[in-house]
Amino acid sequence: MVNYVVNLTNNTDAGTIYGTVSNTLVTWTSPGGMVPVQTYLATNPIVSAGQYTVALPGFDDITEGPVGYSVFTVGLATNGTATLTGYLADNTPVSQVAQLSALGICPIYIPLYANGTGGLLMGRLTFTNDLAEYESLTTNSSLIWFNANGATPNLYPLGFTNEAVAFACTYSTNGSYYTDALGSGSSSGYGYVVFSGGNLGANAVVKKVGITNNVITPISLSDQANLSLTINTNTGAITGSYRELNKPIHSINSIQGAIFQNGSYSTGYFFGSNTNESGLFMLFGE
Repeated sequence: MVNYVVNLTNNTDAGTIYGTVSNTLVTWTSPGGMVPVQTYLATNPIVSAGQYTVALPGFDDITEGPVGYSVFTVGLATNGTATLTGYLADNTPVSQVAQLSALGICPIYIPLYANGTGGLLMGRLTFTNDLAEYESLTTNSSLIWFNANGATPNLYPLGFTNEAVAFACTYSTNGSYYTDALGSGSSSGYGYVVFSGGNLGANAVVKKVGITNNVITPISLSDQANLSLTINTNTGAITGSYRELNKPIHSINSIQGAIFQNGSYSTGYFFGSNTNESGLFMLFGE
C-alpha cells in the first residue's frame, strides 16, 4: 500500500489554490504555484473546446518500465469540463472528469491498481484559451505515473516512476484518415505499422498497410487475417491486435493508440499475449 500526503492552501480572496502531493519517493508541487479557480459559462465559454488526443512517453530502457506510450482522448466542453479516457502502457484503463482552471489547467489525479492503493497517475494538462496558440497544448504540462513495488506482480514487480511531459493535439473528424492524420505525404493512401520492444525482443515488426476512408488494411494477404486495426473516428483512438502464425510468442493481444494529426502519425503501445510485456506501436504515412 502506498500512502500519499496532500497539502492544499485555499486563498478565497484571490480565488486560488496551490499545494503539493508526496509519498516517500517524490513530491509533486502545483506548477507555477497558484492555480486560479474558474467557472466557464455561456457568456464566458472556453474557446479551445473540442476533441483532443494525448500521449505520455514511455521509458527508453525496457528494464525500467514500459517503453510504449500511454494514450488518452480528452473531450473538452465549452463549460470547461474535461472528460479523459484512455490506457496506460501497462494496459491499465483510466478515466476522469475534471474542471479546467482559469489558466486552462486540467488537474489529473487517478488512483491505480488494487482498488486505488497501488499507484497513481497525477499532474496536469494545460489547455490555452488563446486561439492562436491552442495547438501548443502541452506547454507547462506534466504527468507522473507511479507503479508501487508489488502493484503489478507479473509486469515490473519492483514498480517504477515515469515522469514526463505529455504531448497532445486537437483531433478533427473532418475528412478521411490518411489526409487528416498522416499529412500530405501519405496522399497515396499507404502507411507503415511498426511494433518494437515488448515480447518482440530486438527485432521490430514492420507491416505495410493501406489507409482509405478511415479503414486500415494490411497489404499482404497473410497479414490481412492476422493484423487488425480499428479507428474510432469520433475520438481518434486506435485499437487492434496482431498474430504471427510462425512465432506465437510474438503475438499481440492488445494495441492501443491515438492519432496525432499535427504530427501526421499515430503512436501508442502494444501488450504481448504470452509474456505480459509492453512495447511501442507507431503508424505513419508512406
